Amino acid sequence: MICSTILFFNTSKVSRFLERLFSKKVNTEELDELEESVEESVEEIEIEETENPPELKWNISRRLVSLVLILFVIFHLAMPFRHLLYTDNPEWTGIASRYSWRMKMQSKEITDFKVTMTDKLSGDVMDIDIAPFLTTNQAAHIAEDPYNVIYLAKYLKQKALKKYAKVDPIIHIDLKVKFNGLPTQAMFPPTLELTQIDWNNNTEDSWMLPLKMNE
Repeated sequence: MICSTILFFNTSKVSRFLERLFSKKVNTEELDELEESVEESVEEIEIEETENPPELKWNISRRLVSLVLILFVIFHLAMPFRHLLYTDNPEWTGIASRYSWRMKMQSKEITDFKVTMTDKLSGDVMDIDIAPFLTTNQAAHIAEDPYNVIYLAKYLKQKALKKYAKVDPIIHIDLKVKFNGLPTQAMFPPTLELTQIDWNNNTEDSWMLPLKMNE
């Protein structure tokens, strides 16, 4: 994609640049000086090559650089496939979907996004307007990675503790989406206490609802 940007450049400027880059023209003076220098040094070069033939010495620095490059390549080849260890559908679960070769493989249209806060002591339930807490871009893309919802729930709990002086509020989020044209379905139980979910958990079995593939 980077190389294809040359298609948008001025063709005459590109031609002149390539001519200067690959041109082999040299003036007469430079050619004479080059010939003289070659003739003077050719004997020395032959003697040095005979007495000390060049050898590739694998010293510590060369080995270290080679090892780093090999590990670098292996990492970038293996890391995008890590989802095979955690989930069968990284587009739905969001697990290991980042830093992988899975670009533009999902479409999640949010059809219902309701957030409520329950007071454990009184049992009172209050609806929370998320507009002040999310930007337009965040609200549009929050369903792409379900862990974003966990971040939101934990953030809202902290805000509730400060603003409403709730001792231990429960945050429930009812999120329904249309996934890749399938009928609307919930991503996780709306009664699930998301603030208790560990965002470092790499398994969806304990809290996410499975994707229903039937039309």
